[in-house]
Amino acid sequence: AAGKQWEIGTEFVNVFEEGWFGCPIVYPENQVTASLSAYTGDKKWRIIERGIPDPFGGFNARVREYYEYFLDRAANYEFHGRGVSVYPPCPIATGGPFTVAVGVRGHELLVDMLVDEDYYHQLMTFIVDATIARIRAWRAYLGMELRPRDGGFGDDAIQFLSLKQYREKVLPYHLRLKDALYEPGGAFAMHLCGNVQRLLPTLVKEL
Repeated sequence: AAGKQWEIGTEFVNVFEEGWFGCPIVYPENQVTASLSAYTGDKKWRIIERGIPDPFGGFNARVREYYEYFLDRAANYEFHGRGVSVYPPCPIATGGPFTVAVGVRGHELLVDMLVDEDYYHQLMTFIVDATIARIRAWRAYLGMELRPRDGGFGDDAIQFLSLKQYREKVLPYHLRLKDALYEPGGAFAMHLCGNVQRLLPTLVKEL
């Protein structure tokens, strides 16, 4: 509407979490940005051994640099008679712990679920711990509420799972993530791509 500001933002979604955990980022011709799994085969323990990354380090240092540059430019910028506002950057969100686990480990993560459950649960716990620490740190940096009532997250890769597998292997991590990041009783949303219809009743009931 006339008189409102333009809203812009940095865009690193779908790769920033894997990049933050040390996965290479690639830019295929005529395709969206992607990440390559860095912890396949005998490298699978390295992600946990490295420990939780600095919330503002690694790939996230670039995200912060871009965000602060945008803020600096937008402060005195006008386009077609309207000012510019910059919405918060992506490290305050997550694409979901299971999706990130598949991203850093590759398809081998789906085998881990069945034949190396100890590793699977250690990796999922590590990713959830790191995600909570990162989001809290970025919320503090941005002057946001540390545990708002309303919010949500995604987890596209749960489309690969049966309802039984989701309930046993992923739902406990979703509940822990939600409880750590949001006050109870608020509005909660979940972004999902893919064939998840069989999971929707459980997602609505449990989350």
